[in-house]
Amino acid sequence: MLITTRHRKRSFILTIGLILILNLYAQAQNEVAIGSATTKANAILWLNGNGSQGLILPVVTNKSAVANPDAGMIVYDNSDNKVWYRNTTTWVEVGGGTGSGTPANLNLQLSGNQLSLRDGTTVLNSVPVAGGTQANGAFLVFQGGAWQFASLSGDVTGVNGTITITNNAVTTTKLADNAVTSAKIVDATITGADIANNTITPNKLAQGGATNNQVLEWNGTAWVPATLA
Repeated sequence: MLITTRHRKRSFILTIGLILILNLYAQAQNEVAIGSATTKANAILWLNGNGSQGLILPVVTNKSAVANPDAGMIVYDNSDNKVWYRNTTTWVEVGGGTGSGTPANLNLQLSGNQLSLRDGTTVLNSVPVAGGTQANGAFLVFQGGAWQFASLSGDVTGVNGTITITNNAVTTTKLADNAVTSAKIVDATITGADIANNTITPNKLAQGGATNNQVLEWNGTAWVPATLA
């Protein structure tokens, strides 16, 4: 085939045009996608796995062997089986909680009704322990799904942490059957004034060592069983 000068010029022009087009495309291609026909405009590299694939980072025998590491570099160190990233001055273990930053000094502080989470002296967050108004003698009562400050009143009152049952508040209807036993009654606390008339019947009296036909006789000190002469 005979190639004329005219054909050579046309081929040269087409070649130059193709090179220019490829160069412009390469300059405009700022995003790369692997595993997808489309790219992400907000990512320079998008790795789209099939749902069961992972990313293997660059593996080094030892991170210290990397010459002139740049800040932001990430490697997997085969010597300790850990992932490290490079900050401006040193290698930092990913998830190790180490680095050039100052570690947090977190602590909880309760002041009055406020529970605060602090980093040193800086308050990060603060919440009230309970709702309502905190006052001397108040108690915490669970109401409406939350703890509330409240003052006890009615049959039970409270002042400065001391709970008191109001006089005459405990009645027969509030006592369960057999709830009051001898062990619950302090010795010598029941006097004649506490016993209503006609409430103690003969069958409530203990035998006290008495025998048949004996009677109770006052011996000058106490009532004792005695036989009539």
